Amino acid sequence: MRRFWGLATTGFAASLVVVFATTAFPRESAQGPYFSLRQLATDRGLDFVWDPVARNATLSGPLGFARFHAGSEYFLSEGRLQRLPEKVLFSGGEVLAPREALTTLKGLSKPLRVMIDPGHGGRDFGAITGASREKEITLQVARDLASELKANGVRVRLTRNSDSALTLADRVSLVNRSRPDLFVSVHANASATRSLEGFEVYYLSPETDDYLLADGRADKPIPGEEAFLWSGASRQTRAIYWDLRQADNRRQSLRLAKEVVESVRQAIGSGSPFRIRGARFYVLKWTECPAVLVEIGYLTNRREEKKLKHSVYRKKLIKAVAEGLINYAYERKTDRNF
Repeated sequence: MRRFWGLATTGFAASLVVVFATTAFPRESAQGPYFSLRQLATDRGLDFVWDPVARNATLSGPLGFARFHAGSEYFLSEGRLQRLPEKVLFSGGEVLAPREALTTLKGLSKPLRVMIDPGHGGRDFGAITGASREKEITLQVARDLASELKANGVRVRLTRNSDSALTLADRVSLVNRSRPDLFVSVHANASATRSLEGFEVYYLSPETDDYLLADGRADKPIPGEEAFLWSGASRQTRAIYWDLRQADNRRQSLRLAKEVVESVRQAIGSGSPFRIRGARFYVLKWTECPAVLVEIGYLTNRREEKKLKHSVYRKKLIKAVAEGLINYAYERKTDRNF
């Protein structure tokens, strides 16, 4: 059965959108103020599981999980190992975390952030067939997709929201400065073979030269919360970091592509082919988050062009793409083995 979290912004999911301004049962220790993870989970409507053998405490909800280990300052959140200034304690039957963990626990309710890139624009018309111009279709689809995602609590930005020209480097720069969770580039396909049709999603090809990508990023500082772990790292070490990160992004991009294709397949049926393909597109190579390029259909196929112009079909397609994105985000945040 498919799971789609995020269609409603009320109820359990909405109850997680809170301000972590106070601590639960704050306590003083030799190291400073601590709070009870169990009590915080109760207050915030999160699930709390204590494993006395492994000495692990896990807080989870539909928007994410965090795992702490009693006796360690390291914890796992959103698939990344992070560090607290002091160790997590187990005292009086309670798992106590330093107050600094409260900031990180906001991530359990942090909304999904998506950057949508309407392909082409300005003097770059993209594919042209009769009265159809790819740049206009991609912009309308991107706007509608943004509206669908926003209605489900997702934060969305577009690389362009008008008929403006952007270079590929401009698009990548916008994405990397914004640091979204996901990047989706929207296109409509074309082929000299007019019978060709189908919905396609591209991710970064495994044939891409990862060494060149890592070396090309080696002079960049490490972003975000991981910066302190890599502070003072040599250029070679930073290249290793980017290589590891790119490998993870490729894996996640493939999973994202599968979620989107499966969601669209269920929504519009098997009348058209569905394909997942690797590619070396610039926007897939140089964005620093899981990224896919979606070809919503072939404008050169008359039947598919007609469907893409039909508002009912287009709405169904866009809703399915949004579900795929949110399904992916849910699976990544809640599946410990994802």
